[in-house]
Amino acid sequence: MLEHDSADRSVLHLGGTGTISASCVRLSVETGMRAAVPNRGTDRKHRQPPDAVEQITGDVTDEASLVGALEGRSFDAIVDFLADDETQADRAVCLLGPYTKQYVVISSACVYGNPVMQTPITESTPTQAVRARVRAAAHLPPRGAPDAGLARGAPGGDRSGP
Repeated sequence: MLEHDSADRSVLHLGGTGTISASCVRLSVETGMRAAVPNRGTDRKHRQPPDAVEQITGDVTDEASLVGALEGRSFDAIVDFLADDETQADRAVCLLGPYTKQYVVISSACVYGNPVMQTPITESTPTQAVRARVRAAAHLPPRGAPDAGLARGAPGGDRSGP
């Protein structure tokens, strides 16, 4: 059984209807978090989040749309399943950092490539260098800086954050 504390937390999931992220959204709700997922008002994959998830209408590929949808809001964490290279991570952190205390990037595309060259993905699936993830983490503000609450991590590195 999953153990968690009872602290009230809010989390925004970017890409929250994807293969991995939909399970994370569901688990967030099951553990008592207030979960939100932005979308354009449509879901091509027909993966509906649990009823308790707040659906925010905004296009994550359109900065003005997303900022407008998040205006006046803040989240304890933003979990980003969409950024899969340093440019996307840099853009996302710069744009969304002011809305959160912690920014987390989860990207299988950094490990297996995009598009994936072999399916199904197994333990023996070839991986690409994870340099993009390391470069993306390098774009975050240094520890101790005003926005240093953003999460950091690189494979095999410090994942504890500030």
